[in-house]
Amino acid sequence: MIENTTSRPILIGTKFMLVLAAITIAAPICKGAHPPLKCAQMPEDAAKPRIALGADHAGFHLKETVKRFLVDSGYEVDDVGTSSEESVDYPDFARAAAERVAAGQDRFGILACGTGVGMAMAAGKVPGIRAANACDVITAQLSREHNDANVLTLGARIMDDTRAIEVVRTFLSAEFAGGRHQRRVDKISELDHSRAAVLAAGTSTTTGAKR
Repeated sequence: MIENTTSRPILIGTKFMLVLAAITIAAPICKGAHPPLKCAQMPEDAAKPRIALGADHAGFHLKETVKRFLVDSGYEVDDVGTSSEESVDYPDFARAAAERVAAGQDRFGILACGTGVGMAMAAGKVPGIRAANACDVITAQLSREHNDANVLTLGARIMDDTRAIEVVRTFLSAEFAGGRHQRRVDKISELDHSRAAVLAAGTSTTTGAKR
């Protein structure tokens, strides 16, 4: 009796492809990442956080691009400006968005200026804000996983729209890892409390001197 083996390689190959597809869906890996990182998967609609969005004149175009992406993806967005390419001061918009995040009105903030650096500096002055300036997906993901960043800043002059969207997607898809990182984030929060205490003491001393 002759055994029919012509279908066996096809069957085995089919099973292999199904298993490979299942692994890919369960834990897709971004190629070229060091160390390898899971590719971004957007949260389900019901779990999507509310986003505060802001930019200066240099980041206006990028803000509008990110805004369209977020809205099309089902996110609720609070746009604090600016509304044109007319010259403005980035700290005003960094503060407006960061204060919304610090107050719990929005879960995250996304800010854009020429490099993202000025926005990060300004937003970071608001107590409770941990701003991350990211120009690649690895930095964006680790800023969430290790630093529990709640504000992402982008540089419109150093990245194109495609990269910016990937950075945003990765940032919003990542989750804080906790564990040993929680202890370190707590120490960042202590710096906020220490600064607030110093400012309060200075205000009290100044008020007393005027009496």
